[in-house]
Amino acid sequence: MLRTILILAILFFHSQVQGQNIVNVSTLPLYPGPQDHVKLLIDLSFNSGNCELFLETHSITNDSIQIDVYHCPGPLAYICTVTDTIDLGVFAQGSYSTTIRVHENNYFSPDPCAGGHVSDSGEYQLVVYPISDVSEYSNPSNLVFYSRDSQSLVLRGNTETMKSIEIFDAQGKQVLAQEINSRGKINIPELANGVYMFRLLMKSGSLSTGKLSVQK
Repeated sequence: MLRTILILAILFFHSQVQGQNIVNVSTLPLYPGPQDHVKLLIDLSFNSGNCELFLETHSITNDSIQIDVYHCPGPLAYICTVTDTIDLGVFAQGSYSTTIRVHENNYFSPDPCAGGHVSDSGEYQLVVYPISDVSEYSNPSNLVFYSRDSQSLVLRGNTETMKSIEIFDAQGKQVLAQEINSRGKINIPELANGVYMFRLLMKSGSLSTGKLSVQK
C-alpha cells in the first residue's frame, strides 16, 4: 500500500513539472504600431485551482523582453484556465524577442507562492508595425490587390492621385517601396505567399493603409 502511494506521489509531481501551461500568446492591439500601448495576453492552463496570477515581473532590454509570471494553484484537482495581462507600454517599430516563464509553486508550501519552479516557458516575437493596428483597416474596395496572372500589385481608383506605396511583411520589415505610375501596376515576382501590410501615400498627403494577401 505504501509503495502504491509513493508511486502516485512521484507521478503527480512529474506531471506538475512537465505540464504545459502556456496555451496561447497574443497582443492587444493585434497588430501594434509605434503609437500603441501594447499589452501581452498569456492564456494559461493548470491542473488545479485557484490559479489566478499571483505576481508578474518583466524587463525590457534593447530588443529583448523577459516576462515572469507566478501562479500558486490550489489543492482542488480540476483544470483551471486564466489569462495574464502584461502591460508592456509603447515600443518603436521593430521585432522584439520575448521570453515567457511560468513559475508554479505548491499551495501547501510553508510560504505559499514563494519560490517555486519553472513549469513552462516559451520564446515569442513581438512585432511592432510601422502603422497603427492594421486590423482596423479592411482595404476598402480592394484598393490594393495582388494579381496572380501578372504577379503584380494592382491599384484601383485614380492612380494620378497616388504618390507611392510601401509593403511590409509579417515581421514589420519593409519589402517594397516604390513610386506609383499611371499604369497602376507594380511587378513583384519575388514576393512570397503570405499576408502583408501596405501604406499608400496620396499626393494630397493622406495615407491609406490595410492588409494585402499574396497567393501565387
